[in-house]
Amino acid sequence: ISEDSARKAARRGAKICTGCHPASRVRSIFDAYRDQAARAGRAVGPDDLCIRRQVSMLDDAAALAQRRVTYRERIKIDPRADVPGRPAILDSPTQHAFAIGDDEFIAGSPAAVADQIVDQCRRSGAGHFSAIFDRSNSVAGLADWYRQFGAAVIPVLRRAQV
Repeated sequence: ISEDSARKAARRGAKICTGCHPASRVRSIFDAYRDQAARAGRAVGPDDLCIRRQVSMLDDAAALAQRRVTYRERIKIDPRADVPGRPAILDSPTQHAFAIGDDEFIAGSPAAVADQIVDQCRRSGAGHFSAIFDRSNSVAGLADWYRQFGAAVIPVLRRAQV
């Protein structure tokens, strides 16, 4: 979730995954990881990095806007979250804050979702993507999203070059 934790992971030889940050911040975290790995004499590449994002297979702008509001409301309970009107509350010098940017939400038709994922992975250098599907959907709706993602998004991601 921070440059410091990314450097620590690189020293340990671990791969990393991050989310809850705008794409530019994800890039900074991954850059810190790559820099520390290089200092340790370890080659790293896209397979060492993963972005985690909230995914909705929705093409409805109003519904998506409401889901973003709902998600941000849920995240406010985490004291480490920087939210409007309240900076993060950190209990120790080793804790790190996070902010939920619009990049956290990937949504639209299957083609639009695939394009957004590929774009964020390319901008950050990540070779892996972890999707968290919006849990406010019904069970049947989630099953449909999983089918759409598997049938139309994953094949595009497999062909994409980072």
